[in-house]
Amino acid sequence: MSGAWQRHNQYLLSQIEARANDWPWIEAELPQIKRAWQWVLAQEDRMTLLRYVWSLQQFFEHRGLFHLWAQWAEQTVHLSTSLADDEAISSMLIHLGFCHWHLGNLEKALSYYRRAYQIVYETKDKVAKARILNSMGMVYFQLGELAESTPLLEAAYELYVQLKDWEGIATVFNNLGWIYRHTTQTEQAQELTQQALALFHQLGDPVKEARILNNLAIMAYDQGDLGQAEAYFKSVLTVFEENGDAVAAARVANNLGMLQKKQGRYKEAMAYYEQALKSHRQSGNRRSEALTLHNLGAVQRRLQRSDLALNYYQQALSICQEISDREGEAEALNSLGIHYYENGEHKEAWAYLAQAVTIYEEIGDRSGHIRGLKNLATVFLASGDEAAAELLLLQASTAEANFF
Repeated sequence: MSGAWQRHNQYLLSQIEARANDWPWIEAELPQIKRAWQWVLAQEDRMTLLRYVWSLQQFFEHRGLFHLWAQWAEQTVHLSTSLADDEAISSMLIHLGFCHWHLGNLEKALSYYRRAYQIVYETKDKVAKARILNSMGMVYFQLGELAESTPLLEAAYELYVQLKDWEGIATVFNNLGWIYRHTTQTEQAQELTQQALALFHQLGDPVKEARILNNLAIMAYDQGDLGQAEAYFKSVLTVFEENGDAVAAARVANNLGMLQKKQGRYKEAMAYYEQALKSHRQSGNRRSEALTLHNLGAVQRRLQRSDLALNYYQQALSICQEISDREGEAEALNSLGIHYYENGEHKEAWAYLAQAVTIYEEIGDRSGHIRGLKNLATVFLASGDEAAAELLLLQASTAEANFF
């Protein structure tokens, strides 16, 4: 029986490696692949397990199966550690960092990346080192620690230049552009993002090109060019759907929902958000699930469905606190504060908004901090405390003067 299993497993693995980009075929065969994995795991066949994880990584990413990917990588790294295989260990640790990053477990992602970096630093693997530095830079960004984020990205860029890795350079340009967008340095953000787009176009990678175009769509939205933003979003959604990238397609559906809400098309917005929410829950992407729940709350608020809005906001807040997404937590707290203010519950509004302002300040989100101060001032003014409201508006005005 074991001989038959061995032959079947080798045949199945050879098919997976030959059809690594045929995601519908892999999805259809996934139950059989899971059974084969369990058999190989029982044999403690490290090299075969590594081949499975390596050959399925694109499928896992594009289908958003980060929980399963993390589980298999954890089982593989355990066996690799017992055999003291540095290359295999660092590879699986990088996989685990990537998985937990996308699952929203940011501190856990950092711990895996740090362990991987220690190994590649000793082995002088510049390719892996640059990849880890770039990833760690973006995890720190999502944690709101910009002072830690930018130097890591710049170090990754220097290594990619040494390696003449144009894809790596384009990736860093895009990431730095996103950080500049976050800090409202619009000109620098657009310049770097356009450079990234040009590089991916030259490399002939339509999926990565679409991801950059999605960021440019968001920047167009920021600038109020809604027509251009919608055209970009619909263009990249088509690319992601055609390539079977469910995770990226869900993000774009969320963005299209945001755009429809901005234009008062609430029914269309709800449809896009619900499409995104279903995909994020299937993939286990908690951070994106929380963002979409928050957006659904915002639509319900506009439709004056107060109880539904409150429920969505509370779900979003709970997830963000669970996964240490401080930016998402601040946004949920801010929205809850506004919700209670609009319902005349000023004490509750003040409590939530004060928490939001504190987090915005701690993570360096200056626009969020200013917005939160103004919201707090509105609550104090409505409560009859004009002195407190004036002080908060003065703080907001001072922050705005130093912002630009």
